[in-house]
Amino acid sequence: VETFLNSVKFTFEELSRHSENMNMVYHPSEIAKIGLGYLGWACAVFFLNSVIKFATHRREATNAAQENREDDAPLLAQRVLAQRREQLQREENNAEIDNAVRKRLIGLVESAAAIAKVIILLFLKMLFLPLSLGLCLDIATLDLFQQSWNDRIAYAGKDLFGSVFLHWVVGITFMLLVTVSVLQLREVVHPDILARVIR
Repeated sequence: VETFLNSVKFTFEELSRHSENMNMVYHPSEIAKIGLGYLGWACAVFFLNSVIKFATHRREATNAAQENREDDAPLLAQRVLAQRREQLQREENNAEIDNAVRKRLIGLVESAAAIAKVIILLFLKMLFLPLSLGLCLDIATLDLFQQSWNDRIAYAGKDLFGSVFLHWVVGITFMLLVTVSVLQLREVVHPDILARVIR
């Protein structure tokens, strides 16, 4: 694991050095900061949504428990409970405005969470997975093209956008070829043979 992390660190250092030597607009560290910023915002939205749902659930559970206690109270304590109900009614009247604001805030956070979820899934499916597959295919075919990893880093340092785009195109093409191949196999092969592998 340490050798892998050291090789990744070395790769990023070399890529940054080549990018700075070429005086490129896109530096890997800046792109990583932008990506981490978006990821941080998405995590904050999901965390805020979870906190609001937890608080709402806890409040509902507390109200249900209080109603159960009121039903089990003896007759002598009914007068105290009636006063407490009047006080709670006054507090509820004052809290109606707070509830309206809270409902809008919950709606806003849930909408933001849904948008962040869609964006993250699209990012993973349409950018990260094809780019990862393209990088894996590039690494697997280094010997085939008689290239070294340092040559790839040098190319990425000269043209970062072109390198990322090339790896993405190779990865998305591979994904499409696998999809078409599986669809063709489903038409030709008996369904029981592929039932365990493909849904």
